Amino acid sequence: MKLGFDASQTRDSINELANSNGTFFYSSLTAFAQDLTTVNSRNYSYFTQTLGNPVRSLRTREIHVYVQDTWKATRNLTFTGGFIWEKTKTSQPRRPLPLITVRGPFHRAP
Repeated sequence: MKLGFDASQTRDSINELANSNGTFFYSSLTAFAQDLTTVNSRNYSYFTQTLGNPVRSLRTREIHVYVQDTWKATRNLTFTGGFIWEKTKTSQPRRPLPLITVRGPFHRAP
């Protein structure tokens, strides 16, 4: 009979900030086309961008237990069987503060 046990813990760092480059919102396709063709034109309705520290940490804990046995029924017939139990626990990523989303219509006066 064989018995086994394994436990591990992994820590990961995620360096990603959603919408870090920003998103422009336009009220029409015409306003979008005017921004593409006109220099220094700002025809968008509003702009959003997320600011803050992009680094988050994530921890994963794993436990594995197994039991295995071999039974020889005859000289030419052997049975091998076993059970395994696994448990994984993942923490929610912690977001560092501050995490700010800037949103607004940033239009220049004509």
